[in-house]
Amino acid sequence: MELEVQLQPGVGVRRLLHAVGEGDLGLLRERMLTDYIYRLTSARLADEQARAGGSAHLFLIGEAGGSIASHAVDVPALMGLHLPDQGPEQDRRDDEITRIVVDFVTGEPLGWPAWGPEGDARGVGELRAPAAETFRTALARWEGVARP
Repeated sequence: MELEVQLQPGVGVRRLLHAVGEGDLGLLRERMLTDYIYRLTSARLADEQARAGGSAHLFLIGEAGGSIASHAVDVPALMGLHLPDQGPEQDRRDDEITRIVVDFVTGEPLGWPAWGPEGDARGVGELRAPAAETFRTALARWEGVARP
């Protein structure tokens, strides 16, 4: 149980378990893995980039029209496409993702400050909490827990 040993220092992980409740272990697993695999690595990388004098813009993708923001949901939008069976809410979310990516690639301003102590993060779709709060919560929750 290597994962259990790694999580011992993570007091925030215990708070997550308490917040989700012991009855819904599937939801706990989803939130822990999403934090650990995606949000934590992105936020730590952005922190390091800012500390080194560079800039990084954090971006969070949320649900749209009842459709979850699963892994790779952004792939069609990265190519300026829509999935044929999705609704208008997903199309709007994809269009916003496409616009942000094109702005980034072409050097246009993104519309939100780079990540850092005073910086922000941007989200598209329906988020549970503001994007910056979500990333800061992940950093605090996993403080002291190593992540390769």
